[in-house]
Amino acid sequence: MDAIDFRTVDLNLLAPLRVLLVERHVTRSAEKLGISQPAMSASLARSRTLFRDQLLVRGAKGLVLTPRAEQLLEQLDHVMAVIGEMVSLPMEFAPETSQRTFTLHGNDFVELILVPPLMAALATDAPNVQILFKGPDFKDIEDLMANGGLDLAVGYFPEVPGY
Repeated sequence: MDAIDFRTVDLNLLAPLRVLLVERHVTRSAEKLGISQPAMSASLARSRTLFRDQLLVRGAKGLVLTPRAEQLLEQLDHVMAVIGEMVSLPMEFAPETSQRTFTLHGNDFVELILVPPLMAALATDAPNVQILFKGPDFKDIEDLMANGGLDLAVGYFPEVPGY
């Protein structure tokens, strides 16, 4: 499958298309976006060309989504959420409200000596934070760290390359 040449795709159509698919009404969608009804109609026409589908068709109670439009709406919800995360400012870590799970690697010493006081502190300061502790299998530690599968490794790691 060939990669899409994004220079030929107007990504500015995605946000208005999502509003259209949710509202199912051109004029109301235009008002919501603060653009004219003809501009919204033009956006719909360009989206129909881009996706090679009518997207919205007349039904008994107004405009109805085509099966392709239903699929697109689900995908657009996901895309818009990802883009929102990408452009939003990173939030500061708030331990008292965080519900994050942290993955730790360590040996028996870490598990017996360091984890119990850590868990006691978390119970007070970060009650919804979870700790997933993994034992001394350190052969993939570098890859796990690089790919976000591991947050912290504590101990002596003679077999980890480069350290």
